[in-house]
Amino acid sequence: MSELDLSGLSAEQRPAGIWTAALLHALARDEAAGRRQQRLTEPGLATWTRFRGRLTSSDFIELLLEDATVLHRIPFDASVLGETIRPDLLPEAIAGSWVKAAAFLPLTAPPADYIARQARLLGLPTRMARSDLHVVKSHQISRHRTPTSSRWPGSRSCAQPNMLCAVAASTL
Repeated sequence: MSELDLSGLSAEQRPAGIWTAALLHALARDEAAGRRQQRLTEPGLATWTRFRGRLTSSDFIELLLEDATVLHRIPFDASVLGETIRPDLLPEAIAGSWVKAAAFLPLTAPPADYIARQARLLGLPTRMARSDLHVVKSHQISRHRTPTSSRWPGSRSCAQPNMLCAVAASTL
């Protein structure tokens, strides 16, 4: 499974569902990278299964988001985002399927692919993580001494006269 299924959500549940799906993917990715303790991606959800008692999968999601809010209020605190985001509207059946499916999301995908996927889910432009700024290539740098580089022994200056760049030799 490469996505969390949003098709079973009503129009009223959709904003909360999209927000929750994006954050569950982010939390699962953090767990897979070792930045968070495994809870959502723990094999068989062993800790949750022992702990849950009468709690539901929706409660588990709310606990995960509440725990993440301690470190990162935005985006994990729904109250900051407005009234349209109400995680309590998420149906139990969908919450249960998402909790089970989270470990099977593409958690080790390259960052650019992950950001593009999240942007599509949230309805944002997908170019947000990329820049079209000019990058100086190694063939554009001359290795001779110029008056601007005479103060920095071992530095290199740009071969293009209109560009201001004195790049330390150690950075190339």
